[in-house]
Amino acid sequence: MTYSAPRFFRVAVFTVMGVVCLSAPGCGREEDGRHVMKVGQILPADHPTSVAMEFFRKRVEELSDGRIEVRLFPNGQLGGANELIVDCQRGNVEAAVVSAAPLAQHVPELNVLVMPFVFRDGAHQQAVLDGPVGARLRECVASASLQAAAFFDAGSRNIMTRKGPIREPADLSGLKIRVMDSAVLTETVARLGATAVPMSQGEVYSALQTGVIDGWENNPPTCLAFSMHETGCKHFAWTRHVSIPDLLIVNQRWYDGLAEPLQKALDQAAMETRDRQRTLWSAYETQAIDTLKQAGMIFTEVHGDAFASRFEGFYDAYVQRYGRPFADLLAQIRETGGQTHAP
Repeated sequence: MTYSAPRFFRVAVFTVMGVVCLSAPGCGREEDGRHVMKVGQILPADHPTSVAMEFFRKRVEELSDGRIEVRLFPNGQLGGANELIVDCQRGNVEAAVVSAAPLAQHVPELNVLVMPFVFRDGAHQQAVLDGPVGARLRECVASASLQAAAFFDAGSRNIMTRKGPIREPADLSGLKIRVMDSAVLTETVARLGATAVPMSQGEVYSALQTGVIDGWENNPPTCLAFSMHETGCKHFAWTRHVSIPDLLIVNQRWYDGLAEPLQKALDQAAMETRDRQRTLWSAYETQAIDTLKQAGMIFTEVHGDAFASRFEGFYDAYVQRYGRPFADLLAQIRETGGQTHAP
């Protein structure tokens, strides 16, 4: 008589084997001698960052002579930003494209990139990210078992509402505005004058349609890519309150398990993709604004000083919370290319 283990026992054994496999570097990630690199992101396939990641896929496979196969999963197929970060840390996915805001919950130093009005403009931000501050932040990300392979442009974040126009803080009074799951963003939007509502990106469209929230904050390309203008959210206020970059993060153990030539291929592809993404972003942002205007979205310049003045003492609280290294990073950002007007 052949013995067959009870079903619950077999399931338990397979579950344990699966957990062990996922926790071991390289386990289950090679097919026919190729390293498989799954990349998750919440952005849709036609977003400029997603288009740049298609370029990344091709370049990695070219530079590695096909020894690394990149599989892209856009549009939240593998989960929201927080899920992707945790899964990338654990090695359940090899890489992800996420905003610095939710990643800062795991790497507190990244909150310097989420600070309101810390960057003068896009050129200043790129100089910061490509210089000593960016190098230091990469070291901080490494402490979370992740590698920051590239910083991507995500423009400035602005307020979009169903009611409007919004020109000054008083116009936001009583409005519920969606934010990413970020303590800094939540407090930032509250200081702008609204009630901040943390919510995953996948819930925003229906929440706007049903009136659960009155608006959200983001940039024109993402507004167009997610068709948010179709929800009745037609008032766009250029608050430019934060400019938070996206990051391509890679599981450190998986990366360390690659042969050195493959690591170099990945590094080169990441840098080329960073440059390609920034070019794509700039062109798409102009196109997105034109398209949104044609669709009926109303763009309004705000009283910038009225919003910026509400952040007096804001930085001091975070310096007190995170200490001298955080203060030093802020000082380096201000000193990059000259003094900023940050509070």
